[in-house]
Amino acid sequence: RDSNSRYYGRPVRADEILSGVAAPPPGAAPLRRALGH
Repeated sequence: RDSNSRYYGRPVRADEILSGVAAPPPGAAPLRRALGH
């Protein structure tokens, strides 16, 4: 949970990340581009 909070800048649960409820943080942009998202 602590690593999610640091990466997302707020407390985020794993289920929120996996379900898409939590929007991807800006740091995920290179990975999302590589995956075609």
